[in-house]
Amino acid sequence: MDARTLEASRARLAELRREEIEQLAVSAAATAGSLVLTSVYRPLVLPLFVGGVALGVLAIRCLWQHWDLVDRLADDRDAHVIPEVGAYAARHGRVDDDANVDSSRHSG
Repeated sequence: MDARTLEASRARLAELRREEIEQLAVSAAATAGSLVLTSVYRPLVLPLFVGGVALGVLAIRCLWQHWDLVDRLADDRDAHVIPEVGAYAARHGRVDDDANVDSSRHSG
């Protein structure tokens, strides 16, 4: 992986995390607002609730895309310099996979 691709991946991870947090916050605010408005102004309840649920779905989509990108980057050893990718790879045993394969070939 070259430096430009690595930096683009790092930027995309940050962008997805930011979008996820923003969408979750607005979703929670819209849903809470719809609950508050049930006793104040009923015509806004349904649009706010539907908007909150829709933004929640978009936030889950961002979460999924973020996880998928980290998972794909964990397979590339060069991407382990990104702290989030390196931590994920270490948790899931992807750091030394190549070394384990090489040692098993030589021992058998």
